[in-house]
Order: sequence, then structure tokens, then C-alpha cells
Amino acid sequence: MDRIEEKNLSMSNNSYTYDMSPAVNTQGPHKFLTFVDQPDRDIIRELALQLANYYAKANFSRSQWKKQKKVHCQWELRTKDSNGQSVATRHTSQPFHLDDFIKDLRENGAFDLKKYDLPDPMPRWLDSSFTAWMDLYAPANGAKHSLAFRAHLSLGSKFPLTPTIDREGAMYTSFQQILIGRIAKLRIWLVENSHLTQTDEWFQNFRTLISEVVSLVDNTLHQFYFKAQYDPLPGWKFEPSVLGERHGRRLMDKLAWVYQITGASLNFPPGKKALVIIKDIRNHLQHFDPPCLAWTCEEMAEWLNHIRLVMQYIWRMRQCASAMPSLSLISLLLQKEAKFVPANPNKPRHPRGPAVGYPTTSPDALANGGTPAPGPEIIILEPRQEKVLL
Repeated sequence: MDRIEEKNLSMSNNSYTYDMSPAVNTQGPHKFLTFVDQPDRDIIRELALQLANYYAKANFSRSQWKKQKKVHCQWELRTKDSNGQSVATRHTSQPFHLDDFIKDLRENGAFDLKKYDLPDPMPRWLDSSFTAWMDLYAPANGAKHSLAFRAHLSLGSKFPLTPTIDREGAMYTSFQQILIGRIAKLRIWLVENSHLTQTDEWFQNFRTLISEVVSLVDNTLHQFYFKAQYDPLPGWKFEPSVLGERHGRRLMDKLAWVYQITGASLNFPPGKKALVIIKDIRNHLQHFDPPCLAWTCEEMAEWLNHIRLVMQYIWRMRQCASAMPSLSLISLLLQKEAKFVPANPNKPRHPRGPAVGYPTTSPDALANGGTPAPGPEIIILEPRQEKVLL
């Protein structure tokens, strides 16, 4: 990729002069993105309250928790012995309080189950994942079949599919944790490696991140659909004529499934607005229509923060189903806001106009007749030579 620098800029004659002072000297390459210092207090408080009430089997407000002493959680670990018989082991957690959870989430950016000897809060029907890789092939002696392994999903016994393999291969029973983990790692990687924004690797990882975010929304909605169809929770409804077809539908239309199934309203406008933006970028970068792209680092920081809002939107979906967030989703929700870091902070920064960055290459710009008119100064970049056959 050609880097636009002061040394290769040529200015046309006009009445304007420009501040071309170089970047402030720093140790190592400049990173254009970073994370803010403080975590989101509102998310921490809401997550902590949800967790504290879940384990205490209560519905206390924050002010009510202030009046409470530390409590314990009684829970049971159920396993199967070598004979397939169920074995239950009772546990009593360490004492905890809402304030303990707030402190831990703020300091660690994650929820530590082991510290309190608490069970995983994840809903099995949504998050329980069994991933198996088979590196052997065991044909039967004297018969034309081989040893097979089968995995059951947590969507009820009536769900018709059971992943099965009888030779080298793999099987997955849920994609929730795979997608959430990938989104969390990629968002951090893009910020920490924002000195590499000019590389193909950075761009491809951004494309992957955008795609995974939309896929997680789609996957969550389909988990709701199948759970309602084959193993509905109390109070859920499954009316195919109301829900409509699963395929050939706009993602934004399928969001209505949450209310149509659970009866709870999915009301988080910031998350829905962010999802529209991320989905449109995903579509652009999947189909490369239009076949060009421009973005500024300021826009990139905004997009990475839109992803945080989409994760909060998914959290709200779970709340509509009375489903707790998984540990991996909690960690993702607690990721900090991204912000743009200019290489020379001493320069005044003017507001972005409609004729720069993504608006110059978006599908909307193409549909509306092309790139908006530029400002008073524009430099055309084009190849300096061309080789043609005679």
C-alpha cells in the first residue's frame, strides 16, 4: 500500500497554505487507536446487579443491596460416573455482595467464578458448546461400517439434528462461544496493532470482525427460533405464520422474533442503530459492491465502538429471554471504548465533512449519484506510469 506522506505530496497553486509539520516523535511506530482508561461504569453496575440477583435468587435494586449483608449461593454439580449414572455434588459458595462484583468487574474486566465458588451463569440452551475433533478411523472387523461418535445439542430432544462423525473430522454443537471469543480477540488486536492499518492483514482482520459481529446476531436469533420450536421455555410462543420464514429474510426483520417468541420488548435504540451501520459495512466488504473503500481512523474508532453497542444489544436479547450472559460475553461487554490518537495532537482538527472517508465510497453514495463534491483543495492520486501493448 502506498503511504501518503509529506514528501510525496505536490501542491497546486492556490491561496491556501497547510500545516505539514511532522508527527510528534514517539518510541516505536505510532498507534492510531487506543482504549480509554476508564471502563463503562453503567455496564459494570448493571452486569454486577444482574449477577448478584441471579446467584442470590433475588430481585433487589442497587439501593436494596446496600442494606443487605453478604449472602451465599447453594448449587449442585451434576455429573455422570463411568457407568453413566448421575452423581450430584452440593456446593455452597463463598459469601458475596453486589459491591464485591462491582469491584471485581471494574478491576479485572471479567467475572471470576472460582473466587466465589459459583457455577457458570450461562444458559445451556444458548451457550453450551461441545466441540470434538476426531483424528482416528476405526473400521469394524468383518463389517462395512466404522466406529461413530454423536453429539447432542441443548435444544431439546425433539431437535432433529445430531452432529455425527465416524472418521477424521470435527463437530460443533454451538457457535456462540466461538464467535464471541473471536470478536473479543479481533477487536483488541485491531486496536493494539493500529500501527499496521496500512497492511492487508489489518484490513482482513477488520473484515472478519465485522462479519463475525453480524453472524453472532444472526446465530443468536436462530437459537431463539429453534429453542422456541423444539423446546420452548414457559410462556414462550412459536407461531410460524407470525415468525415467517427463516431464510430469505432481512436480518433487521428477524429481530422481531425476540418479542414474538418471548413476549418481551427488545428496546435498545443505540444498539439497533449500531447494528444497521455494522451490517451495511459487512455487506459492502463481503460483496465488494461498490468495488472501492475509504475510511479514516476516526471512523474506525467509531465503528469499533458500534461493535460494543451491538454486543449490548445481544445482551438485551438475552435479557428478554431471562438468559444470563456467558463469561465470554461478560468480558466482551467490559471491553473499553476505543478512541483515535492523532500522530500530532498539536494540530487543530476540523470536523469531517461528507466528502471524505467512508461516505465517499459507501453504497448510499453510489446510489445517490457518486462521491460528494470535494472541498476547496483536493489532490488526485493515480498511477504514475502505465505499460500498454503496441
